[in-house]
Amino acid sequence: MGIEDIKVRINPKDKTLREFHESKGNVDVLMGPLGSGKTWQVCQTLFTRMCEQAPNHEGKRRSRTIACRNSYKDLFSTTIREWQEKFEAVSTFRAGSLEGPNSQIRFDLVDGTTVEAEILYMSMDGTHDEITRKFRGVQATWLWPNELKELPRSGFDIASSRLGRYPSKKDGGPTHYGVLADTNAPDTDHWLYNVS
Repeated sequence: MGIEDIKVRINPKDKTLREFHESKGNVDVLMGPLGSGKTWQVCQTLFTRMCEQAPNHEGKRRSRTIACRNSYKDLFSTTIREWQEKFEAVSTFRAGSLEGPNSQIRFDLVDGTTVEAEILYMSMDGTHDEITRKFRGVQATWLWPNELKELPRSGFDIASSRLGRYPSKKDGGPTHYGVLADTNAPDTDHWLYNVS
């Protein structure tokens, strides 16, 4: 399927969403009230970053995202559903693979290159050691902590340490990598409040 068959309009609806979309920080967090379009904006920005990844010598624009929530139940009820509803034309969801649930994204751009991206859906439930084992060996470009305030700081740090490792250097490495997060406002005693 080519981009000529699909029209995607990325048009953030207000100043805050637009600033988030245009930022190229290593850690960008979109904070706002319930129903303000945060998750959808992260999806749009992530899609844009997939298209901006420089192609390798075969013309493939490869990237890998870790999307995480505090539980697989929440991943399936919100994160996965949001992504797949918006990008089902170019994204295939696999629930029962050995790697865990994931979305495979593939489409051609008008310049003749092909976006080949994937989203690995991972939960952050369990102990510190269990989370560490879960993320060990994962090589990613982007981290999408959906509802960041519900995630433990140690889990966020572990997942963040896996970024900038995909695509490999032989494929040109990542053009840009980092964190694209969305969240409701945390309480004043929350770890996120103290770093924002």
